Amino acid sequence: MISASITQWEDGTDLVLETAISADLHTVWKRITSPMECALWFAPFHPVQDDDADQGEGTSEAGAEVGEEVSDEAGAIEFDFEGSPLTAHVLSCVEDDHVLVELGGLGRISVRLSEAAPGQPGEQPGDHPSVTVTVAHTYASDEEAAQLIPQVGPVWDTHLRLLAGTFADADLTGSESEAALYARYTQLAVDEFGAETVQTGSAQAPEGDDGDDD
Repeated sequence: MISASITQWEDGTDLVLETAISADLHTVWKRITSPMECALWFAPFHPVQDDDADQGEGTSEAGAEVGEEVSDEAGAIEFDFEGSPLTAHVLSCVEDDHVLVELGGLGRISVRLSEAAPGQPGEQPGDHPSVTVTVAHTYASDEEAAQLIPQVGPVWDTHLRLLAGTFADADLTGSESEAALYARYTQLAVDEFGAETVQTGSAQAPEGDDGDDD
C-alpha cells in the first residue's frame, strides 16, 4: 500500500512515500489541511504567531479563525500530540496541490497531491477518482538520512496508512508490525547508504509524536 524510496539531490536527501486513495482531489486536500480532519490521521493543529512559534509558546494567532485550513497566510501552525506541541512553519501552500512545512527540528516535509490517470480506455478522470499522496521528508545530508530514516520512516508510513484508512473506513495499520516496518526502512537505508553508515536500534517516533496508532 505504501511505496517508499530515497532520492538524493544536490541540496539534500529525500525519503519519499506514496500511497493511492480512492477519493476526489479536494476531499483528500481537506483531510490533510483542515485542523479537525487532520486530527483523524495525524494530529489537530491551530495557527500561531511566528514570534511565539520561534519561542515555542504556541499562542493562538490574533484574527485566526477556529478551524482555519493551512494556507500561505498561516505563517506557522502548532500540532498538538496529546499535549506535546510541535510547531511547523508553512513555507508554501497551493490548494489541491501541495503544502511544504519546516517541522520542528525534523526538517522540511512536503505533502503533494496528484490525480491518477484513468485506468481503462475511455474512462474520464472523474469516473473513478483516485489521488496519489506523496510525502517527502528532506534531510540536509546523506549521513543524517542514514541515521534517521530507519526511525522516522515507519512513523510516516503509519500515518499515511491512517490517512488512507479514513477513506476506507478501516484500520490499515495492522498489515505490518512495528518491527517489520523498522526492518523495511532500515533495509531501504542500508541499500542506499551502506550498512556501515546506518544507525540501527529500536524504532523511535519523531519529537512530539509517540508513534501510537491513535
